[in-house]
Amino acid sequence: MAHDPSYDSERFHFSLWPPIACFASVTILLALGALLTLQGLRGFAGSIPFTIYIALLTGGLYAGLTLIMAVFNRLVPTRVGPQGIHTYNGMGIPIRVPWDQITGVSRMTLFPGFTFLWLHHGKNFLTAAYLAAFMSKPQDFYDALVRDAGPVHALTKAFQRYV
Repeated sequence: MAHDPSYDSERFHFSLWPPIACFASVTILLALGALLTLQGLRGFAGSIPFTIYIALLTGGLYAGLTLIMAVFNRLVPTRVGPQGIHTYNGMGIPIRVPWDQITGVSRMTLFPGFTFLWLHHGKNFLTAAYLAAFMSKPQDFYDALVRDAGPVHALTKAFQRYV
């Protein structure tokens, strides 16, 4: 979808700390689970090279996921403007949603601190718009919502708890 300069007024990025913490926790748990399972099957003798391999594999997974999130964060910001919000659907495809089409907002917490807001706008689950609740400048984002959507808008009220 081509960028329309008349559509947006401000660009916002999400904070990288929640995804980094989430990915680190998941990869550490996967590594420990794999090690404990395989240690139990093979015994502790001669398993040091395999332990190093598992640690490198999960570390690479963690680094790769973090790098993908960092690149995604910089290349595809959330935009807020007088006409609506430019965010992404569940498949990572950019989607523009006018303020008057947002009928409600639900929270979806994947991990503590790793929360997304689901913007209800009459579409199905896969094409629904999602918004990271862990913005790097939450007060500025909230101020833009108040200015462009209004203080009584469903998204403004839902995001208020993250300021």
